[in-house]
Amino acid sequence: MNIVKSFLFMALWVFTFVTSSLFSQANAEDLDVIIGDWSPYIDRSLSNQGLISEIVIKSFEKVGINANLIYKPWKRVELDVDKRDSVSFGWIWNKEREDKWQFSNEIGISSSVFVARKDSNISWRTYEDLRPYQIGITRGYSHGSAFD
Repeated sequence: MNIVKSFLFMALWVFTFVTSSLFSQANAEDLDVIIGDWSPYIDRSLSNQGLISEIVIKSFEKVGINANLIYKPWKRVELDVDKRDSVSFGWIWNKEREDKWQFSNEIGISSSVFVARKDSNISWRTYEDLRPYQIGITRGYSHGSAFD
């Protein structure tokens, strides 16, 4: 009897999910996506709005949704996603964001690196080795959990 109940529950869940998805897609022809500039990946000045923007826009187009990119400063984007039922992309995962947001699969993979002049004699292997140096960051940005 438990197997039958489980099957009926699963069938009801699948039916509800499929019908709500179809209904949502039928009515969701336009989707506002709040985003900030991150050239060259997300860049309002480029004809394709950047490589990642192009991937996102074309992916939504394939399922019949017109993604309208709305550009704001990144900190404002984060506040909007926190306070509203908003969609965004181009974020780096960290624990704090995972606790409050739902993440999709990766759109792409990239690396961030430190650079310094070769004649500066800066040598490091761990983040701890960088403590004597001043490192500029942008408030509200994340460079991954280890750096944060």
